Amino acid sequence: MKKNKKIVILTGVFLMILNIVACGQVKENEIINKDKSVMGQQESSVQTVESINSGTKISVNDSYYSSATDISRTEVEDYAAYVKQSFMEHDWLTISSEISYPITISGTTYTDSEAFLDASNNFDSNLSEKFFSYLEEEDCVEMFVNSQGIMLGETGQIWIADVLDDKSSSHRLMILAINDLLKE
Repeated sequence: MKKNKKIVILTGVFLMILNIVACGQVKENEIINKDKSVMGQQESSVQTVESINSGTKISVNDSYYSSATDISRTEVEDYAAYVKQSFMEHDWLTISSEISYPITISGTTYTDSEAFLDASNNFDSNLSEKFFSYLEEEDCVEMFVNSQGIMLGETGQIWIADVLDDKSSSHRLMILAINDLLKE
């Protein structure tokens, strides 16, 4: 089990570094420090890389979102970026499949995807510019996290979390809350 966990952690770190290198932000040989530490019974993996442009160090902790999920940091941040992009494109069909129902938006409760999609036909004429402004500023990196979930947007426009099934085993990340989407 520990060997598999190490492989998963190292694979996630490798993919993240590969992504950074591919974006031209960091050269392969600029990895400064690789530190694995065990705190109590919980293992965490931390890597520090130096940015080419700014010379600043960036700390990457794969367990950053551990108070809300056991899903890796890279997967959480990729999912958050996917959700953000779906909202920015007003892709209501995609969003409807990512919501954990029931959900209440601007005082209306939607019990399933069909109800949400029916209502979304009227969303575009009533969307809050502030919602999208805050969401546009979200970089989906080191977002606010607590035991309730992970927050996107400066004032919690969207909350995502690891939704559990009936047996309380991890299911997948989903949208738990959408706040201030519509004009008041």
